[in-house]
Amino acid sequence: QEEALQLKTDDFDTMTGIPIFRIQCGEGQHIKSGTRHRIIPIHKNLLELGLLRYVEECRRKGQEWLFPEIERCAAKGRLSGTFTKTFGHYRITEGVYDPRRDFHSLRTHFNVQLKRAKCPLEIRKRLLGHKLRDITEEHYDPEGSPIEEYKEWVDGLEIDISNIRSPYRDLVERANGEKIVDLASHR
Repeated sequence: QEEALQLKTDDFDTMTGIPIFRIQCGEGQHIKSGTRHRIIPIHKNLLELGLLRYVEECRRKGQEWLFPEIERCAAKGRLSGTFTKTFGHYRITEGVYDPRRDFHSLRTHFNVQLKRAKCPLEIRKRLLGHKLRDITEEHYDPEGSPIEEYKEWVDGLEIDISNIRSPYRDLVERANGEKIVDLASHR
C-alpha cells in the first residue's frame, strides 16, 4: 500500500513496449525489503481503466506525485496511515466492508492466485518485493526473468472490473467504434 501511494509520475515507463512502473527508493520513497527498485508490468485492466491517461494528466499538470492529495499521517509519517482510513470509509459507504479484508488482503490474494496458477516462486517474490534468499537468483540472475514473462503472469490473473467505471470510459463510448483512446496499444 505504501509503495503504491508513493509512486511518482516518473516511475511510469515502458520496457520492450510493455507498460511498467518502478517501485524505488528516492526522496519521499522507500522499499521495506531493502532492494534498490523493482519493476512491475501494469495489469491489462489498469490500462483499460485509463491508468496511463491519468499519469499523463498528472504530468501535464506538473505533478511529481501520482496521488498528491494524500498526506502523510502525523503518527508515523506514512501515506498509508491516511489512506487506510479513507479506504475503510469508502468500503463502508459502498456497502462492501468486511473487517477481515483490508487493503493488504489484495496483496495476499495476488500471491495466492499466482501460486495456484503455478507461477515460479522467483517471479512471485520479485513482484511482491520479497527477498530472494537464494544466492543463485540473487547474485547470478539479479534482473530475473524477462519482463515479458512477468507481464504474462500478471495479465494471466483475471480481475472483474465490470463494476468499475473508468473516468475515460465516456470518451471511448462516444467514439462509436472509432478509437479516441487506443487502449489496445497498451496490451
